[in-house]
Amino acid sequence: MSRKATNSKSINIWLVSPRNAKLRRLQLSKSSLYTYSCLFIFFIAVAVSSAIFSFGSTGEQIATNSYANEVIETKLVKLKSENAKITDMQDKLVQRLEELSVVLKSANGLGVITDSELKDLTTIGVEEGIGGAEIDCEGDCFISNVNNNLSLSDISNIENIDSNSYPQLMNLLDQYSRIFLHLPIIMPGNGHVSSHYGPRRSPFSKRRSVHQGVDLSLPHGSPVISTADGVVKSVKRTSTYGLVIDIEHTPRVVTRYAHLSKTKVKKGQSVCREQMIALVGSTGRSTGPHLHYEVLVDGEQINPEKLMDLGKLINEVL
Repeated sequence: MSRKATNSKSINIWLVSPRNAKLRRLQLSKSSLYTYSCLFIFFIAVAVSSAIFSFGSTGEQIATNSYANEVIETKLVKLKSENAKITDMQDKLVQRLEELSVVLKSANGLGVITDSELKDLTTIGVEEGIGGAEIDCEGDCFISNVNNNLSLSDISNIENIDSNSYPQLMNLLDQYSRIFLHLPIIMPGNGHVSSHYGPRRSPFSKRRSVHQGVDLSLPHGSPVISTADGVVKSVKRTSTYGLVIDIEHTPRVVTRYAHLSKTKVKKGQSVCREQMIALVGSTGRSTGPHLHYEVLVDGEQINPEKLMDLGKLINEVL
């Protein structure tokens, strides 16, 4: 009875040794076998779960890395595009500077600016930070001649400038701008030239004469503007010019505005380029309302139209 009971509550497992073929019996109770089976299943389940979790984490990591790569590639494409735009902008700026240097050489050829004057006009003394957008120009519009370190040959040789240095290019453009503000290269009024500089038949004597400026056809009372920064040298009346204003832009360059009906400035006043200085009239020796305009270099009249042509070139460049 005891043997049967034992047999009914246990399981015999026979093991054969691979070395000597001896039999060994392993007797397990049913409860022990059940416990071991449960543990075995548990460990298998844990192993399978760990494998599934590990695979999921790896997949998630792969997806994360793929997204990060896409973000980096997008940023690289954007940076390349921005760099191409900056390079293109710098190339265009260099081209503009080259064209403006040609205008400067032409102005030098006309005598309105010399190499030494260029040094004076290309630098400004640096002051402590003060600010405010101002345009009244009641102070001195002349630029101080300090730290004269740039000559016409220097400013014209753009190939010596580092085309990859954007701040250096902008600084040079700023220097050009300050120079052009002192050159009388724009029209003094919104009209057309009715009588050119040079030989013509006098409207008074009908004989051949030399016209020392240009006449702009403008209605009576039209605004007259200063063609460059400067200081009013004189405001007076003469029999020939009538009411006339002279403006000194540099110690060598003066512009003259004649046959005016009314002036808006006084002697010694600083004026800025494009500032209204008078109104068109027909005073003095005149056949009707118009503006007589002259440019004098070292006291001698030159052809203002050549300077106006330079102004048109600058407008096209800028």
